[in-house]
Amino acid sequence: DLEDQLRLLATKIAYPRWDEALFARAKAATLGGYDLAFASASSRGRREFPGFTRPGDSRWQPLGKDVIAATELQDVRAFFDPLLASGPIEAIIVGDVDLETAVAAMKKTIAALPARAPAPEAAGARQVETPAPNPKPAVFTHEGDPTQAFAVIGWSTLGGPGRIEDKRALSLAANMFQVRLFDRFRETEGGTYSPSVRSSTSEEFPGWGIFYAAAEIRPGSADAFFRAAREILADLAAKPAEADEFERAQNPVKSGIERSLRTNAYWLNALEDWTTQPARIEEVRSYLADYSALTAEDVRSAVAKYVADAGDWSMLVLPAKEGASGD
Repeated sequence: DLEDQLRLLATKIAYPRWDEALFARAKAATLGGYDLAFASASSRGRREFPGFTRPGDSRWQPLGKDVIAATELQDVRAFFDPLLASGPIEAIIVGDVDLETAVAAMKKTIAALPARAPAPEAAGARQVETPAPNPKPAVFTHEGDPTQAFAVIGWSTLGGPGRIEDKRALSLAANMFQVRLFDRFRETEGGTYSPSVRSSTSEEFPGWGIFYAAAEIRPGSADAFFRAAREILADLAAKPAEADEFERAQNPVKSGIERSLRTNAYWLNALEDWTTQPARIEEVRSYLADYSALTAEDVRSAVAKYVADAGDWSMLVLPAKEGASGD
């Protein structure tokens, strides 16, 4: 029943419960699996990537085992209690329910909670930076298979609200980049590895946006990987893709959007922040239309404008026996 579900959520907001036993189990599991982050090239890469791409910001830096071991439930509560008790509550209902029923249920539950103070925000909280361009990769090590390495090369792009057409053009460019990089790997590495290319931007942090390629590689293939990525990016910025290549990239994206628009999961995410960022309403409305209207020249222009001239940065995870250190 909708009203019962909302009443349960309202109770959790008003009276959050902190279970000591659950915290102890979560902490033990985290400590027990800590060494797995160093057990392979890709796992070490995943551990370091968030902090590497947001240098100097402790919110994204990986925690050491000693910090985790020293953390107690009261430390978690000291951080989260003030946040849970302040700031607006945005409630999203998606499913087979009419508007009048949803509003009536909301008024009796979530909307009936006491007024809340504005959420505190530390000075500089939105000042998140990307890595500075550097021709040499930041190097880390792993303790796993000595024939495996993990490489990332990226470029800083754009962040903040707006410029949604450019952001979507960069996402499509990433799809094209990935196919080209995979084809290059198949020729040089025999199809052993599957690269991943992404364009990631932040609505909340105006200085943060990245376009990057990542892959598991052989330790001796790093230079070739970085060189191939740079060449592909330069070509994407220099001339529009051929029509058949562009359609092969665009059509699956359009089909995926059409499928996602029919799911509750998509709408739960898409409706988020509409109350504070009303511009997102039009961005959701134009989601499929924007991708359908993109041209090969739009993609080339976005890559040339936001990526190609930025200068790249990179990170590399090598086997520990190689003697490199990134700790």
